[in-house]
Amino acid sequence: MLACGIGDAGVQSLVNSSKNLKSLKYLDLSCNVITDNGLKMILNSDFNLEEFYLTTNKIKYTSINERPMESLKILQLEEYYTVETVHDMHMEIFYQTGRVPTNVNTPQAQSLHDVALMLQQPQILQVTTRVSLEMLLESAKQGSTQAQYRMGGIYFVKCEPDYGFSQNIDLAIDFLRKAAEKKHPEATALLSVLYEEIGNLEKSFEWCKKASELGDSSSMIRLGYMYDKGNEFIKVDHVLALEMYEKALKIETSSQNYYLLGSLFHEGRCDKFGKVIIGQDYQKAMEYYHECLKLEEDNEWANYHLGIMYKLGEGIDQPNNELAKKYLSRAAELGDDTISEQESNQNLE
Repeated sequence: MLACGIGDAGVQSLVNSSKNLKSLKYLDLSCNVITDNGLKMILNSDFNLEEFYLTTNKIKYTSINERPMESLKILQLEEYYTVETVHDMHMEIFYQTGRVPTNVNTPQAQSLHDVALMLQQPQILQVTTRVSLEMLLESAKQGSTQAQYRMGGIYFVKCEPDYGFSQNIDLAIDFLRKAAEKKHPEATALLSVLYEEIGNLEKSFEWCKKASELGDSSSMIRLGYMYDKGNEFIKVDHVLALEMYEKALKIETSSQNYYLLGSLFHEGRCDKFGKVIIGQDYQKAMEYYHECLKLEEDNEWANYHLGIMYKLGEGIDQPNNELAKKYLSRAAELGDDTISEQESNQNLE
């Protein structure tokens, strides 16, 4: 629907008819001068708009206290863009296209971060990535913990070279460390991963422990694996490994965690003198492997080990060649060369 020459009175009439026009998906008011109040009326109407265009308006809209329509996928405003919080699409600050804001009423780092976050979602606001990244960088420099975490991630793994943001490990460490020192769990966890990627296992372990203490379940799983395998900086401790896996499981279910628990109980663990630390428990192992496949049915190693267990009759009353073939064949189909070779050597007849 394209409407021209309407002011706030026309908008009010349009909104009054919204109950009868719920099927309207497209509204273009780009040839009109709509005030803040008019915009608010439309966004809080009974319309189920998916696309809303106001491309020639200069709106200095300051607040929407009610939730605007959930159906909205594209809101295009050529002169000014805004969003303060992502959830519910509340809108508060409008920034001029193509510029990092300098003279605005609310220059706080968190506001900049919130705007940048939404501007990175093209299905909601059509705007270049450069704008959002520059806002995010400015927010990080001003001290926003969340922005520091996000910029650290961008410089580490999610690079945007087309917009001047190539991988820079030093900057990634700098931003992530700043956020981690303020006890940001995800930043602390990512900093640990970064150090592992560049081969600094000592610092990776240090930050992984801190992230685990902050409640990051993925770090608990990684820490458990570190304790289980050990290295030159970490003494093997299978009991601590099991504790970390089980602690992570209480926070969040994970296919990786289920697989590692399955493997732990399937193989058991002994110390260097052969003393049993964690005994084999085939029933637990099979249970954890199955839980892994409920979350990630294409986990090749869970399929493979289940196939072996069914073939050998581990954790069940007697071998089941039919199920063994099912899981081993599936593991081979998933493309791991090692599994394919091992599966081909199994006598399933």
